[in-house]
Amino acid sequence: MVVDRRTALVAGAGFAVAATLPPRATASSFPIREMLAVLSDPAGAARIGSAWLRTATVDAASVCGRLAADLGAVPGMDAATLRRRLASCIADDFGAGRVETVDGWILARTELRLAALATLALAA
Repeated sequence: MVVDRRTALVAGAGFAVAATLPPRATASSFPIREMLAVLSDPAGAARIGSAWLRTATVDAASVCGRLAADLGAVPGMDAATLRRRLASCIADDFGAGRVETVDGWILARTELRLAALATLALAA
């Protein structure tokens, strides 16, 4: 699989501060560290996430919870597994037409959630 600039920019994982976690999640049950570790350009992802959050009708808890659920992400998950799951979710999004254009980028919903979580993590 060839990784293009867009995928490398946003492909990684998302992260949030404990205050944005969904009700049943806790700082120790949400894989923040693991997701941050696979993000290649947190600042770039945060810029995209910020642009999306200005126009999207989502809240931080739903973004965080949905991303973790979609990826099946758990603390201690290795980066390779997380990247594979991320690539699969992104491919599924494109296949199902779950894409949006943000600042000229055509991005899968999963990528947008990751970018939004990068925004939240860098703002914390």
